[in-house]
Amino acid sequence: MEEEQLSIFNEKEQKIGALPRNQVHANGAWHETFHCWFVRKSGNRIYLYFQLRSPEKKDFPSLLDVTAAGHLLASESVEDGVRELEEELGVKLPFTLLQPLGTVKEKLKNGLETDAEICRVFSFGITQEIEFTLQASEVKGLFHVELKA
Repeated sequence: MEEEQLSIFNEKEQKIGALPRNQVHANGAWHETFHCWFVRKSGNRIYLYFQLRSPEKKDFPSLLDVTAAGHLLASESVEDGVRELEEELGVKLPFTLLQPLGTVKEKLKNGLETDAEICRVFSFGITQEIEFTLQASEVKGLFHVELKA
């Protein structure tokens, strides 16, 4: 099976090519990710949803993370990132229902690898009950935390 190809970018976020995922991390090349936070308002309370990463994950097993997130493949647009919602949470949503929150660039050194992400960040406001079907290889659990002002 061929390894996933990720687009790589320069410091100005201009696309400059594509590399296999392992090379992207080994070289510390900038690449795009999709992050989506689920938020629910109940009365005067606001809750933010976190996923508990599977203990089988290579990176940061059994730690809390963004509600749903993942790498964007070289063949994908930011809009295609909604596949992460379906893959990890079993929730199928159109991209048009997401609220853009901006872009966050971060570099994280993890052992011999450097994860240099251009994170395209979105939120989704939960307005009705959602049935989640978690992908066990990715997500162990889902938690919501009340945000305090």
